[in-house]
Amino acid sequence: MINLDYTKRPTVKELLESETMQLVGMFEKSKEQKESEQKEFEQEKEQMNKKVNELELKVSINLKIINQRFCKNSPQEPEILKMILIHI
Repeated sequence: MINLDYTKRPTVKELLESETMQLVGMFEKSKEQKESEQKEFEQEKEQMNKKVNELELKVSINLKIINQRFCKNSPQEPEILKMILIHI
């Protein structure tokens, strides 16, 4: 309960230096650090997803090119390619 006599109340400095306020400050810093780490993780994850998508696109394009070349050479070779790709 707040003391009605202002001279007996703690000063702002005393309140800020109290153990409770120090703990609150540490908690806030920890929370900010976790949020920063989470944001950094999300950015890295997004970059990795972009790289994966780019690589998948390159592989897909290369497979189409290979498949077209095989189709020109022999009608059986695309089947062989499919069998190889299944095992990859």
